Amino acid sequence: MSQKAEKPSLSGQRLKTRKRAPGGSIVEDPDPTKVSRTDVCVFGTGDSREKIRAFYEVFVKLIRRYKYLEKSFQDALKKIIVFMKGFKDDERRKLAIITGIFLGTGFCTAHVLSGIFDDHLVKDGISLQFATIMFRSWLEEKDIGSVWQTLKKAQLEPRLLELFPVNKRSHEAFTSHFEKEGLPSIANYQKAQNTVEVKKELQKQLKEMIKDEESPKSIISYVTDHMQKNNLGDQEVTILVWNVIMGAVEWNKKEDLIAEQALKHLKVYCPLLHAVAKTGNEDIVLKWYKEAHSSKGKSVFLEQMKKFNLKKRIIKD
Repeated sequence: MSQKAEKPSLSGQRLKTRKRAPGGSIVEDPDPTKVSRTDVCVFGTGDSREKIRAFYEVFVKLIRRYKYLEKSFQDALKKIIVFMKGFKDDERRKLAIITGIFLGTGFCTAHVLSGIFDDHLVKDGISLQFATIMFRSWLEEKDIGSVWQTLKKAQLEPRLLELFPVNKRSHEAFTSHFEKEGLPSIANYQKAQNTVEVKKELQKQLKEMIKDEESPKSIISYVTDHMQKNNLGDQEVTILVWNVIMGAVEWNKKEDLIAEQALKHLKVYCPLLHAVAKTGNEDIVLKWYKEAHSSKGKSVFLEQMKKFNLKKRIIKD
């Protein structure tokens, strides 16, 4: 009777969890004659990226031949990352490098990284150390846009601040760390993403305040405080404020009445524009005219706005 050939499997180091050790610990047989850890692994290779990448090629060839190993490979890598506290510093460094290569080449998804946000790794600085080395390796394969897109697909990109312990968790600490580590692209991209979120929050709150007809004084206080707290530039905030103000109106369908309607509406919010704009408001109007406006029902108003200084006209009237 013929026997079915056993399928290859991914195995090596045995990982066991213990309740007293968050994230588990590595159990090795005290008997030196019994093998509990294979030497044929990434941890046993040389320190150079070239030698670590050679191991990556082994994984590629293996999984190309045995496609059914693909899922078990990702599951195993995810588990290894969760348990990396049990590894030595140089082993974690090699793991971070090859993980960056795996991600950069699309060999696995960023879902394998979900474990690096576990408290037992974050509080000891292991998560941040691992992520820093991994990002450096990843960026040797792909540009920052690709890195962020991969993280976004796995819904991890908003969680990067969680790499820092709670008492050190801030955008300033994030930027400082990655700039110091020679990874300004990570720092800048995170900063840009944070600015987007901050502006979304400002826009949402401003819409609600205008809808609720709160006083211009209250709105000015909120907007200027938000600008200072989040280090937002006056031009970007003025454009945002302008768009929200103009979007709060149901424009008259008669084009000859639009300019008058607009001036009446803007009189109320001229103090707000004056408070946030350090440059001329007419520059903002022209930018809105060129880029951000809706053409519906506003053609006459836009044509007139090009011909005079909006701020002076409102004050004069």
